[in-house]
Amino acid sequence: MKSKTVRIYIRMLSTLNLKLYGVVLFFLAMTTLPLQANELNLLFKQANNFVQQGNYYDAVKIYHELEKQSNDPHLFYNIGNCYSQIEEPGFAVYYYKKALYIDSSNKKARQALEQAESTIISASPAESSFTTRLIFDFYNMLSINRLAIIILLLFILLGSLIYLILSQKLNISIFAKRFYLTFSIFLLLMFISISISKFSNYHNNQDIVVVKKNTVIHKDEEGRIFSTNKKLQAGLTLRFLYSINERKAGYSVVALPNGERIAIEDSAFRKIRD
Repeated sequence: MKSKTVRIYIRMLSTLNLKLYGVVLFFLAMTTLPLQANELNLLFKQANNFVQQGNYYDAVKIYHELEKQSNDPHLFYNIGNCYSQIEEPGFAVYYYKKALYIDSSNKKARQALEQAESTIISASPAESSFTTRLIFDFYNMLSINRLAIIILLLFILLGSLIYLILSQKLNISIFAKRFYLTFSIFLLLMFISISISKFSNYHNNQDIVVVKKNTVIHKDEEGRIFSTNKKLQAGLTLRFLYSINERKAGYSVVALPNGERIAIEDSAFRKIRD
């Protein structure tokens, strides 16, 4: 009888110890996480102070440390600004595009990108009509998160409209009912199609940015790679096609804006979508 009682006490104590151990771990986690967040905030403020002092080299070093912990478009925008100040247009364009890849509605990053690309002859956008520019701005203004909210609201609106029509609580003509239903469905389908397009572009982005100045163009013909006298300007955006490591390690085939295929060193570019 006594041995049984002892065993019960031992089990109770072991259970109590496990609970205490879990509570201790919980409080340690709760106190450690804020410390990590505070450290990151302090580093971010320190980097911003370096930027205000014009010390862009030290600022970008800290930003790169923060980049390992964060995927924030505002951080990428700040890194792009630093590279723009130290005259590294390739990395500036790359980080502005990374910021826009995550949040296409970031107006500051878009303006900075347009300014950076204006110095790159091959990357300067062609003149477009007012209507085309308006559609382009509207498309980029809508981030994936905003589109999700809009679609949800349209679903609620359409559901409420159908309920009012079916319950005959909407005292309007049949023509008006059809018009409201058609217009609501049109808006819903339009925003769904835009969402699919943006989601597809987000996950299938194969764009690269040339970050190395005076990148040598190589030709990939007849199973061999040979150098040419032509060079690419840093900051130029190209389309990644495939790696050619099976023949020569460290090279990839990319497409120029005119569609021509060339080979360049992997160290000369960065993929926008990692």
